[in-house]
Amino acid sequence: MSRIYIAGGGNAKDSFLLDRDFVKSLNNNRILYIPVGLERSIAGYEGCYAWLSNTLSHTRQKLDITMVVDLKRGIYENICNYAGVYIGGALNTYRLMKVLVSTGFDKKIKNYLRGKGNLYGGSSGGIVFGENISTFGKERDQCGIGEKGLNLINGYSFYCHFTDNKVDEVFQFSRKKQTSVIAIPEDSGIVCENGVAVVVGYSKIAVVHFGSRKLKYFKPNESFRV
Repeated sequence: MSRIYIAGGGNAKDSFLLDRDFVKSLNNNRILYIPVGLERSIAGYEGCYAWLSNTLSHTRQKLDITMVVDLKRGIYENICNYAGVYIGGALNTYRLMKVLVSTGFDKKIKNYLRGKGNLYGGSSGGIVFGENISTFGKERDQCGIGEKGLNLINGYSFYCHFTDNKVDEVFQFSRKKQTSVIAIPEDSGIVCENGVAVVVGYSKIAVVHFGSRKLKYFKPNESFRV
């Protein structure tokens, strides 16, 4: 079975435990890295590659990372040949979603998950895995893609960079968008496999089911059905 990793959007130190779990789960050392959400020039993406290489180097595993910055024209092997696909954050979640849909990469992701590969999304890269991608209220949909995400986790949406003072925002978002929400702080994340999510990181995450008035918290290593 494939696994889906969603990180709360912190730095390399924050995501170390989740990153280590991701790397250990790979059945080979090949990772396809998609940093297109940062919208840089081709030369500017070199910093992204260095960042990911440095971030995952803390896991002490030797990795073969292929970075693709043009999903429409990019030349890379069949996505299923990679043990992991890593989708980085974005300056604007809507624009990232637009790129995935317009290039047909959204369909490739869903096909990829039918195999044994593992998918990782950090911050906006994980938010697009949810049912509704408009969790960052200040963002604007300037590309007309709408709020519909890939909906990879049974109708859940994801709220990254979560802190305790954002509880009301999470409830309001759940009510307004009629969606269940998993809220993840920067120093934590979740791993979803076969209908179960496990918290991996340093802090508890929060879950609110649509229509509920209660926020349920889950500590690191605890699991829940999704």
